[in-house]
Amino acid sequence: MARTTLATQTIRVIGTEPVWTSAEADGHKVEGSGGVFIYVRNTGSATRSITIPTTFSVVGLDLVDAGGDVLAGEDRIFGSFRGDIFNQDDGTVHIDIDDPTDVQIAAFKL
Repeated sequence: MARTTLATQTIRVIGTEPVWTSAEADGHKVEGSGGVFIYVRNTGSATRSITIPTTFSVVGLDLVDAGGDVLAGEDRIFGSFRGDIFNQDDGTVHIDIDDPTDVQIAAFKL
């Protein structure tokens, strides 16, 4: 199956009500235009691991992927993502989740 595209929501001075997407086992992708942040909400009872793959290398050495753990019952924000480091061939940033159970995700930009 294909990755689910996340719509990027603009943060406004008057406030933005987040539109959440349930996490998918096949991962997600978001526009790679820079200035994008990923907000991950874990409502479950187990820690979930988020990976944002990099595509950057220097003299044959690959940059380590970004991401981290979202503890049970907590939220975490990742970003922003520079295009030269995170953009895939299709110009998007990929987001992988080890287990999508009880996880919601949203993408924002300023």
